[in-house]
Amino acid sequence: GIEMDIDLTSVHTTKAEVNYDSLTGTFSVPDRKCISGPKTNFAFALDEKGIVFIDDSGMVEKILQNIIRTKKWVLPSLERFIYDFLEQIVTGDQAVLETLDKELDTIKSRILEGSETDPSLRVSRIRSDLRDMRIHYEQLQDLAQELEENENNFFIKDNVRYFHLSNQRISRLHDMTASLR
Repeated sequence: GIEMDIDLTSVHTTKAEVNYDSLTGTFSVPDRKCISGPKTNFAFALDEKGIVFIDDSGMVEKILQNIIRTKKWVLPSLERFIYDFLEQIVTGDQAVLETLDKELDTIKSRILEGSETDPSLRVSRIRSDLRDMRIHYEQLQDLAQELEENENNFFIKDNVRYFHLSNQRISRLHDMTASLR
């Protein structure tokens, strides 16, 4: 019964929209191997009964398989599933950011040694990647806040804490990205 008109080619952001009978939205996820390159885009719609994903990239299927393989819930719920889904979106991001940090440290050391002639191109690319990740985290934070607000009362009140936990983790990644930039 959820009506939505989705053209995945027009998706460019991660966001959620509250409707009177549903929550709909999109994800635009950077490729961690080429952050400034094309993003993977998909959409979702949810109500009190569950969530549906619209994806022709295969990313959602991969995330779902990871969740099935690695998670065993004591008390399964829609909220817990969404929490785990959001966790999968940012899995490995701290390692990516740490790698960029180490690369920046190496460039700095080489500059101080005098062995680096012109690092501006690589530093510029790293700053661009960090900007893209910062924007991605800001959009994920907005989405998690929208879920946490629970405007349509789709979620069990005690389980809304999962969205707060997601938002905290994403916030730490955002802060790390902003610091590196």
